[in-house]
Amino acid sequence: METLVTYRRLLAMVRPYRGRLAIGLLMGLLVAISNPAMVVIVQKVLAKVFTPERDLTAWQIAAYAALVPVVFVARGAVTYLNGYLMNWVGLRVVMDLRNRLFAHLQTLSLDFYNQTRIGDMMSRVVNDSEVVRRSVSVSLADLLREPFSVVGLLATLFWYDWKFTLMALVVFPVCVVPIGIYGRKVRRATRRTQENLAALTGLLHENFTGVRIVKAFCMERHEIEKFRRSTEDLIRQMMRVVRANEMLTPVIEFLGAFGVAGVFLYAYTAGMTGDMFGALGMGMYMLYQPCLL
Repeated sequence: METLVTYRRLLAMVRPYRGRLAIGLLMGLLVAISNPAMVVIVQKVLAKVFTPERDLTAWQIAAYAALVPVVFVARGAVTYLNGYLMNWVGLRVVMDLRNRLFAHLQTLSLDFYNQTRIGDMMSRVVNDSEVVRRSVSVSLADLLREPFSVVGLLATLFWYDWKFTLMALVVFPVCVVPIGIYGRKVRRATRRTQENLAALTGLLHENFTGVRIVKAFCMERHEIEKFRRSTEDLIRQMMRVVRANEMLTPVIEFLGAFGVAGVFLYAYTAGMTGDMFGALGMGMYMLYQPCLL
């Protein structure tokens, strides 16, 4: 429920830029459509290139093969536009949020400023608003692209060989488990990193504004040690994020290797042709790719 409320607020902030947002989402939808299209084209090209009859000329094969870069160019163009427009909207939302937050801070009483660390306020304005940009640029960008891409790829793969697809999909629930586990760790560590960064910013502000007091009472070594502890805490939290992120891909690849072994065994026993196996393999890679990013 809390996540739903957060996204409602997020959508309210992007409303002034709904035109570019709509175009960006449309580009994401085209990216999703291009994925199953690429699988079909690769299968057709492989079938023509590796046909036993070899009744096509080199120019005909070149014409078929040219379809692959053409599709990749088109996909690259819409992918670029999707990323560009969604990041543009995200940056504009951050700009609006920072302006509104700063304007709100100007209306607060002196009691609030006496009770709140300046570093915390600076971190809220500079760092926390950046989290909103990532939510707009990444989460909203995936809103149409990923579901339609998965549905389109699954439909194409089932159309080619439903047994092969079911066998390969056995690995998917196994991959979801580590994603959920490590995803929670990343979110917790990221939250603590934001808190530590706010503390570090506050420490810097206090030191710089009170440097005369520090000098007067010879507190340099104390301030250095306090800053060192704060940076160590920040690095410790950031490394937790790094460990969780870096462990996820090897774990998924290790689990996925068993599915790949089963797929090879099925392809051999079923007498699958090279073009079909290549197309299905490419489709499976594209289907699992978001889990590996």
